[in-house]
Amino acid sequence: MVADPVTFGRVMVYALAREIARARRDGLPLAARLCGTDETPWFRRLFPVSVADAERIRRRFGVHVSTGERLNVAETFADVEDFILYEYLKAHVDHADGLRAWRAAGWHDLTASFAKDRNTAVSDAVRAIRAGFRVAFPVMLDKRAAPLRSVTLRPDRGVSVTIPAVDGDATDARWLDPSPSGVILKYKRSRGADLSAVAGFVLPDAPILRLCDGVVELNR
Repeated sequence: MVADPVTFGRVMVYALAREIARARRDGLPLAARLCGTDETPWFRRLFPVSVADAERIRRRFGVHVSTGERLNVAETFADVEDFILYEYLKAHVDHADGLRAWRAAGWHDLTASFAKDRNTAVSDAVRAIRAGFRVAFPVMLDKRAAPLRSVTLRPDRGVSVTIPAVDGDATDARWLDPSPSGVILKYKRSRGADLSAVAGFVLPDAPILRLCDGVVELNR
């Protein structure tokens, strides 16, 4: 991926076509999330897909892909209806690699990640919500705690918003959740883990949380 990103992108096309074929055998769509712990701007990764590539993929996997000299993954599979590209992104809504840029490039579903470690965490989340995106909140939840009903964001500057909460651990099929909404992800603590190391990005399970630029309310 680092040494030859163009070839890596072409390899990804073949790999995804194979997974689409496998999903179809089970009667399911394929959902793909290309970023894991990073935010590689896949929408800007361009590569050629030749007519010969498309024919090989069609014969081998039964998947019809688009052809061109400079395509990204979304453009390559644009006509494949049972393929869903989704992502969680910490980048700002209007950043060059942000949510709007990915959406404009063809990604089907995007969720903003609440950036507790930024001085603009609350206002950034409100901007994402007003742009029509849901926001994922990592929370140090107790097993016995009642589920959250909603999340209220009160920026120091601007109007507050309240969004319904959804259990982000029940499924990762984010495209089935309402937009906007607050996706509550329980922090999974490893045995012996130092909680101080994650305090910068995980919210404590408290009704009202004061951050640098506003307040987050976790409503039960």
